[in-house]
Amino acid sequence: MEGSPPSPHACLPLRYPQTVRQCLQQGDGADDRESQCSHLRQGGYVFASEKLSKYTGKEESFEMFQQASLCTMEVILQCAFSGGEMSEQNKTAYTGAIKRIGILQVERNFNPLYMLFTAIYHLSPGGREFLRLCDFVHDTGGSIIKRRRQELERNPEILAEKKRLDFLDILLKARDEDGRGLTDLEIREHVDTFLFAGHDTTASALSWTLYSLAQHPHHQDKVREEVDLLLAGREEDTIEWEDLHKLPYLTMCLKEAMRLHSPVSLISRTVTEDTVIDGVHIPEDSYIGIHLYGLHHNPDIWGPQHMELYRTELCPERRKGDSGSSPPQVYLCP
Repeated sequence: MEGSPPSPHACLPLRYPQTVRQCLQQGDGADDRESQCSHLRQGGYVFASEKLSKYTGKEESFEMFQQASLCTMEVILQCAFSGGEMSEQNKTAYTGAIKRIGILQVERNFNPLYMLFTAIYHLSPGGREFLRLCDFVHDTGGSIIKRRRQELERNPEILAEKKRLDFLDILLKARDEDGRGLTDLEIREHVDTFLFAGHDTTASALSWTLYSLAQHPHHQDKVREEVDLLLAGREEDTIEWEDLHKLPYLTMCLKEAMRLHSPVSLISRTVTEDTVIDGVHIPEDSYIGIHLYGLHHNPDIWGPQHMELYRTELCPERRKGDSGSSPPQVYLCP
């Protein structure tokens, strides 16, 4: 943050909590719904019993991110998109397209010419593939919207039978003060974001958590003991909504794995008016990159062993400020 002010449109990376705090405003998170637990349980059961159980007892590595993506895709479709009715083939194609888009974007980031001139990038082989995959992703979201809109037109009473509207139904039923609803394009933009971010980052967090626990059997054993203790004496091995706050060690392991392997490594903000951060003047229209991976591995905060999954209680003191509470913006997981 030291030195001359950045020029407009410059990218200013941030990785210290003091400066990150000034760029973000804390807001209330969206409440989770108890009715979604059944979908989460069903998806998790299929993932664990059908996809991963075949590797039990085999001391060999295997690729699991695709299976995790299919699991989280099914969960997000059931919870937020009225089921979605997407075939297994389309789910596989969609998750594969998202993965490939990410790879192409990273490749573009390392080519200054492509970063500066989008038109030239779109003429390149990678750019043409990127556009083709984006069209496929957009068409997938559009088909989900079209199918649900037709269902509601045929039977408007469907919504009356639901205890709560899901994400897609809320978008389809939204009206402004003049009674106008959202266009299909506006809805699709929301659907694309929610469907992509809702499954891909969750699959990443799930995969890296299991990877970290596999690397540290001691933590894995403590998580298993905590879950076994919770379920002891029950007729069914089912974790209910009200049980979630009774799994503090599992929660710490999830958070620590996401600190170690940030599902989203960077978020950005565009400065809408001249502002000052840490005494440095930031002009309007400057682009600020909040480097979450750098924040989560800042040795000034996490110490020299920031690349390690922490010991017994996952070092809660590293997350505590002088007041005993977690300092804001030391750990961020969007």
